[in-house]
Amino acid sequence: MDQQCRSSSSGGIDSGIDSDERSSFEDERRRRLAQLAPGLAHEICTPMQYIGDNARFLAEAAGDLRGILSWYQACLRVLAGKRHPELLEEIAAMERKVDLEHLLAEIPIAIAQSLDGIGRVDALARAFKDFCEAGSEPMAVDVERALSIALAVTQNEWKSRGEFTLEVAEAARIHGPPRDLALGLVEVVLAAAAHCGPPGAAIAVRGTRQGDRIELVFSAANSASSPQGSRSDPCDLAPARRLLASFAASLEARTDGDGWTFHLALPLNGQAGPAAAPARSPGARR
Repeated sequence: MDQQCRSSSSGGIDSGIDSDERSSFEDERRRRLAQLAPGLAHEICTPMQYIGDNARFLAEAAGDLRGILSWYQACLRVLAGKRHPELLEEIAAMERKVDLEHLLAEIPIAIAQSLDGIGRVDALARAFKDFCEAGSEPMAVDVERALSIALAVTQNEWKSRGEFTLEVAEAARIHGPPRDLALGLVEVVLAAAAHCGPPGAAIAVRGTRQGDRIELVFSAANSASSPQGSRSDPCDLAPARRLLASFAASLEARTDGDGWTFHLALPLNGQAGPAAAPARSPGARR
């Protein structure tokens, strides 16, 4: 991930984007898609593998259950009104043969895992579709949904952290091109994955409303400090700043010496406003 972040001096976001820059955004998206595609394929293949394993197990288990249930029906007809201890022993032997106790314990687990895998694949596919189809026409964009998509399509890049949680205090919509926000948030997420807190530390994105802006703070999940701004960035944030210029956003990297936090302020009305104060307390987990 460090390959995505190279030393660069920090700076504010320009208020406009010329036509050449805007025409290059599709190239930027294609570049990011090419980079993220192998990881996305891995994230899809992993749940699909255990979905397949569970489906094969369920197919075999169903055959075993059909066999023993047919046996039970035949035995019940013989046992009706009579005592046949030898037949009861045959039933017990059949249960041991198919390991009925194991089947009854494992089938619900296999079904639950399969449903979870299907849900993961569906969510990832929807996020990838939304990321690919994000348009260039300015419109109202849901910040939490855009963040969820950015986290989903970059999951293979940050999953070594174990967790990347999202906490947004309230619903927030900003105005601008969804494509620019999608690509800009991907850049910030990748930077956070490489530089927030010590290696392996979980990361949190906390969003709070500060007047007419929403501020998103990317930091180590257990971080309670509010480090000061730095004269230099830990990586090249210029692409993110350029992409987010459509939203009159400000992006600042801060450090306390033990790790970095990234502060992204987005005007809710789409116009530049005063610098936002650091987020104070996380809102309800979504």
